[in-house]
Order: sequence, then C-alpha cells, then structure tokens
Amino acid sequence: MSAAGDLKSYLKSVHVAHGREDGNALAALLSLEDGHIQRVHQLVHSENPEDCAKKVITSDQNLARAVAAHLKVASKMMNNDIEQAFTLQCTCCEEMAEYIRDEANGNWQLKALNIVMLDLLKMEKNYEDQLETEDQRTDTFSCAMRAFQDCFRGVANDPQSDIARSKKVGMMLVANHMFNLSFRHNNFAFVNAITRTIDNNANVEQYQPMCHRVTFYYYRGRKAILDAAYRQAGTYFTQALDHCHRQSTHNIRLILLILIPVNMLLGRMPTRELLQQYNLLQFDRICASVKCGDIPMLNAALEEHQVFFTKWNIFLVLQKLQSLAYRNLFKRVFVWQNGKVQIPVSVFHQALQVVGGLGASSASRQSDKFVYNGLCQSQFANGTLPCLFLSFRFNSTTFEIGYMKQFY
Repeated sequence: MSAAGDLKSYLKSVHVAHGREDGNALAALLSLEDGHIQRVHQLVHSENPEDCAKKVITSDQNLARAVAAHLKVASKMMNNDIEQAFTLQCTCCEEMAEYIRDEANGNWQLKALNIVMLDLLKMEKNYEDQLETEDQRTDTFSCAMRAFQDCFRGVANDPQSDIARSKKVGMMLVANHMFNLSFRHNNFAFVNAITRTIDNNANVEQYQPMCHRVTFYYYRGRKAILDAAYRQAGTYFTQALDHCHRQSTHNIRLILLILIPVNMLLGRMPTRELLQQYNLLQFDRICASVKCGDIPMLNAALEEHQVFFTKWNIFLVLQKLQSLAYRNLFKRVFVWQNGKVQIPVSVFHQALQVVGGLGASSASRQSDKFVYNGLCQSQFANGTLPCLFLSFRFNSTTFEIGYMKQFY
C-alpha cells in the first residue's frame, strides 16, 4: 500500500474509533509507540496533515487538529528534531484538551488523553536532558504544564451530573501527570490548587483505577513532607503501600523510600529484613544510631548517603532524627540512674560527651536546648544542686523501638 493509502487508512481508523466511542483504539492511534508511526510519517513532508485530517475526520475538528499535530510530531521524531517534536506534542495535548472539553458523550476519551499526556511527559524529560541552561528547562516546564492545565480544566469543568459518565473521573490521572512534572522540576505552584479541586470532588475517587489512587496518595504524601505535615504524609504513604500491587516491588520500594524516614521520625523503626528485601540498606546505620543515641554515627551515615537522600528530598527529614537520637540517649541515662526523675546535669553532660561525641561546652548547650524546648525541666535540688527533671514519659509509644507492623 502507498504512503498516501496508509495515511488515509490511518485517518479513517481515527474517524471510526471516534464514531464508535472506542477509547482503547483511539489511544493506540494517538500513541507515539504504535506501529502506525513508521508507516505515515513520511507523507507529512508532501501532504498537508491539517487538510487531510479535516477531510477525513469530519465529525470533530478539534480531534482532527490533534491528529494533525500528532502526525507532525511523528515526522519530527523520525528526523530527530526533538525540539520541534516537543512543541508540537504540547500543541497536540492542548487540542486534545479542547476535544475533551467539547465532547459531550461520556468519558471514554480519557484513555486517549492519558496516552497523549504520558507521551508528552516522556518527551519533556528527553528534551530536558539535552538542554544546557536552567532558563531553557524552565521554559520547557512551563510549556508542558500549560498543556496539562488545559487538560485538567477540560475534565474538571464537565457539567455532567452522572459521575460515572462524567469526565471528572479523569481529574486524578491528569493530576498525577502534573505531580510528576512538578516534582521533577521542584516547582509546586499549581499543586495546592489541584489537590483542593480533587478534595472538593471526593466522590470521584471511587471510580478511579487502583493504580491511579496509589500514585495520587504517593504524591500527596511527598507534598505533605514538603509542608512538614509528617503524620499526614505517613497516612498517605501507608494508604499507597496498602493498595499497591504486591508484585510491583519497584513501586513498593519508592513508597518505602519515603515512608521509612517519616515513620522513623514518629518513632517507628524498620526491620533490617525489610531494608534488605527492598535494597534500602542506606537506612540501616541510621536506624542503629537513633536506637542507641549515637549522634556521631548518625551524622556519619547521613554524610555518607547525602547525595542519595537529597535526590529523594528526605535529607532534611532524616536530619530531624537527631532530636530523637538525643531523646533515646537521655532515656538510657534514665535507665542507668534506675528510673530517678531528678538527675544531676553533670550526668547528662557526661553522656553527651561520651556517647554523643560532644565537647563540654556543646554538651551544656545541648542540655539547655532540651530545657528550652520543654523536653526537660531544670530546677535546683535542695536549693543548690542543679538537676534536670525528666518531664517526658518513657513509654512504648514514644521511645521503645517498635517495628512497622503494616510491612509484615
């Protein structure tokens, strides 16, 4: 068959998929990984794809323009023109947003929208790796995010009252793509608005595939960490872990990579078997140092794996474990003193110097810091001897080294 015949056959397939409301077929026809790319890209040089698409796809002009942009993207990709291909893929995504917004018959088009957005994400990453300046990367991010925003508005503003047939059920999948792009560039200007919109339409969650829910919980947890809402983050990551497919070990590892530091900050330590199973032994020495209150070991472990922890935005969370390590050290002092509630300051200073690795002046400042933060109370025993009164409770919930039961 000639190239022209291949192009006409492809456009007719798009027209038929639209008429039959076949979301799977339309998604395949708009995918940059489908076999039609090899057959039709050459004709773009000799034919006007817009005119051809408008003549064949007469039922929806927005779809025709999206298909024309898709064909141009295929041509630029085959010629290794990644810059033009990225720009045209943004155009294709924007045209799909218009198509979704104006299409009144159900939400079957969401699969095609998902494929177009996913291809744009992949292309944006490949293009970004070739850029040299930060300004260029920012422009690339802005272009892709504008297209994603159009998609989000297209699904969020659907007036359909029947949620099962409403395009609003696509808000979570669009939001996941936007979260992916935002976290890749550390730009969270749109995240709060997106989450508020989804929270105001909580009834759409029950119609989401479990994979979309797990991804959504994961990114909500990462955003909660940036907001220092650690208990909320732990809740989101636990939900993501509970619903993640047990055979998806890669995704489980990504969840544990951030859930473990959050739970450590809340006093729950992982087992070594868990760390070995998911190749997360970077946390092993950190757990051991926190348990025994060994501050030098904790600092050495953080420094050794600083690049790894910084990459996943958990280094600052792990630094907060110093307070927990000091508290566990003070607990050991409490045990050594046979449970006395009034302990001379000098005993704490000795512990901070011997186990904590601090000098005399640093040990004094650290104990003063605990008094200032309300973890201990300072008073004079018998009017002359300075003591620390342990005002915090040593119970299994706060200080005993427990395990993450949900991981068993």
